[in-house]
Amino acid sequence: YRLLAENATDVVYRASPDAVLEWVSEGVEAVLGFTPGELVGCSVKDLASPEDRDFVGHAIAESLAGNRRSARLRLFTKPGGTRWVDVTIHPVLDDAGRPSGFVGGWRDIETEVAAEAALDQRARTDDLTGLLNRREVMAEMAERLSPDGAARQPFAVAFCDLDDFKTINDTMGH
Repeated sequence: YRLLAENATDVVYRASPDAVLEWVSEGVEAVLGFTPGELVGCSVKDLASPEDRDFVGHAIAESLAGNRRSARLRLFTKPGGTRWVDVTIHPVLDDAGRPSGFVGGWRDIETEVAAEAALDQRARTDDLTGLLNRREVMAEMAERLSPDGAARQPFAVAFCDLDDFKTINDTMGH
């Protein structure tokens, strides 16, 4: 099993019940830039971006309660940035059936997350102007006009109507 883990492109790890890494596969160097030796003894919580730390704490607690967990989150890289990874967390039980830590994997999903963000951007905005499309404008207005929407901050809406603009679009291109 160790041979498989050491040669996998994904990262395989084992951590103690308090989320300290006890073993990390060689794949971590390609994903995060750290060598396994640099991460052994580090807390998984400290590797997570601040925005994801609460979630990591909840996922670890669920795992130690005996549940398997999978999630997307950002981990710090050695160069100082973050990288999106799909994390799996599986509890490891001792002979008495009590959690003695957990094992799992980290799979690099940076490219997938970037592609999803680009698709989301295209679905929500007009390609030509970069402004929100009609559906998004209406959703934003509905949110802001709801009784508790956007913390009831004041806002303004401006519309501009150009007479015969359809003729320009039809003859000169959109």
